[in-house]
Formats: sequence, C-alpha cells, structure tokens
Amino acid sequence: MAINVDTYRGLMNARYANHMAFLTECLIPITNVRKTIKVGTHNESFHCDEVMAIAMVEALADKLGATCEIHRINRKDQEMLDSMDILVDVGRELDPARGRFDHHQVGGAGRRISRNGDKDIPFSSCGLIWYTMGLVLTGEENQAVHAKLGDDIPATLAFDKIDRELVRGIDASDNGVGMPSGYRINEEDGSVTDVAGSPMHLSRLIGQFNSGNPHDHEAQYAQFTAALNVARAVFANALRDAKTFAEARPQLEKAVRSKREVPEVLILDRYLRWSDHLNQVDRFGEIKVVISPLGGDHDEWNLHVVRRRGRLVLSGAPADWCGKEGQALEKASGINGMVFCHGGGHMVRVNGKDAALEVASRLLKAA
Repeated sequence: MAINVDTYRGLMNARYANHMAFLTECLIPITNVRKTIKVGTHNESFHCDEVMAIAMVEALADKLGATCEIHRINRKDQEMLDSMDILVDVGRELDPARGRFDHHQVGGAGRRISRNGDKDIPFSSCGLIWYTMGLVLTGEENQAVHAKLGDDIPATLAFDKIDRELVRGIDASDNGVGMPSGYRINEEDGSVTDVAGSPMHLSRLIGQFNSGNPHDHEAQYAQFTAALNVARAVFANALRDAKTFAEARPQLEKAVRSKREVPEVLILDRYLRWSDHLNQVDRFGEIKVVISPLGGDHDEWNLHVVRRRGRLVLSGAPADWCGKEGQALEKASGINGMVFCHGGGHMVRVNGKDAALEVASRLLKAA
C-alpha cells in the first residue's frame, strides 16, 4: 500500500482515509483495552524521520490517555516486529489500519502533491505518520471530513505549517532529495517558494546523536533516547506554535472586518500574530499601520508599519526618531509617552493608545 495520488484533492482524501483507518481500526481498539501502546522501530543507526515520528505517536497517545512503550528491534526479527502495535520505519509496508508505517518497500510509500498538481517530496516514516494523525493533533480533523465529502477544501493552517516547516524537510533529507532549507510565503496568495538557507537541518542535528558505532546497542539506545527527548521538545513547540498561528487567522479576519475610524490603521485589543496573516486577510492593502497592546501591567502599545512584498508601505519613522528612547525620543518627536523607536523606523513603542494614534497620524501624513 502507498499514498499514490495525482491530484491535491486525492492527497487530501488519502489523508482522511489514513486518519480514519488508523484511529478506528488500530489505535482506538488498543486504547479501549489497555493504556500502553507498543511502538517498534529498527535498531542500529537512527535517523530523524523515525525519531520525530515516534515523538508524534507519543503526543497522540498522550492525547488519548495512553503511553508508548518504545522498542528498537532487529529488522530480521519478524516475530518481534509482528508483536508491535505500531511499527515505524521498519517492516516494509504501509497499512495505517494495522499501524504499519514504513517507506522502504519497493516503489516507496508515495509522495505529496502540490495544490497545482505537481509532484512534491516523497514520504518518509515521519511524513506517513503526520499524514495519518496530524489533523487530530492540530485539532483540524473536521476539515478532513469536509474534503472527503467533496466540499471546497478548507485550509488546515496548523497542519500545513508543520508539514511545510518541519516534516517536509525531514522527509526530503531521509529520501535523499536535495531541497533548500528555507522558504518564502507569497504575500498575495499564500503560496510557498523555496529559498536557500542554512544546511544545518534538524535531520543532521538528530543524526549527530548516533554513538558512532551502530552495533553498540547499549550506547545507541542511550543516544536514541537523548535524540527522542529533543524531538519531543521540538515537536511540542512546533505544535503549540502552529495552533497559535492558525487560531490568529479568524481573529484577525474579524478585526479587519470591523469598522475603523481611520481605515489605514488597525487597532487590536490584544496581542495577535497579525503579520502572519494580514496580507491574505487585507486583500486590497488598505491597512498601513497596526497598533497592538503588549499586555501585562503597563499600558504599552506597539505600532508597526505594514510590509507588503517585503517592503514597508510607508516610509516609517523619521530618521531623527530611529534608535532613540525615552526623553530623547519625546524631544525629537514632540509626542509625550514615547518609549522606543526601532532603528529601522518600522516599529515604535509608546505608553497609551492616544500616543500610538498620534504616531500613526504623523506617519500617515508624512507618506
């Protein structure tokens, strides 16, 4: 079995089918009987794909009130392999209904398809696990149901963010596919373009945990455990960050739709990751300045000049403000309550909303 599809919708439907098969036929029947899930992977040298995949399985088990018992098994010990509830990166088969997630079989286990139908990165065990349980971890499983029913495919923002920023690169590295380690998001339509970046990818960092002697099973187990601890932390942070990212979109959409006294100025009533989404939400580019509170005990507010296509839409703060703070900035600007102006002129911090509005008015008039 492999995820062999030739359209993006086909990939989304395969994602739904894998989720349902794994949950209803494999994982839930196990956890209904016992709260320990036996997870097996191969021994000897380990790689980032199975280490991160196991961290994901553990996260899902924890969500279901279960724990994982990890076994590193000789690839030739079929009896031991067969005794596992879930196999990761070993066994030469993909069958989510039976908890089997390997990509080393003849022909591999399939690959991604981009939204425009182009073939993308093949799956490693990490990608197979993510496309089989990721939506449950991000809380976006209902989107998979909608796609299966034939509705327009809704955005799974958290799932896509983790796939783009974490999983896809791990899959590429494990499958020997060269790819840039950075990306740029098109501010007009949200599409992603790869760009050159640092070669020190997470896959290499995890790989460096190997002891140097893959046949020293005791040392390898200790190093595998250390690597798994890193993967757990990385994935937990990635999941939390992706959920925060996704939750910000509807909140920002609501704020942008609200009536504004000055159309070019968006005032948020609490901190929100607006820069991740503004160019997709504010399609006509009306908003030029965003004002948001820092929160906490002080009435401090940040004012940011919006960037579009990598450039500030306004010239920013005057040169004689940049880099100054406190009284020196108040003297240069003539505005009470000034706290700090970034050296690049794109961000100003002030005490009180009135001061923020005054700064915004000054910047808009100077444009």
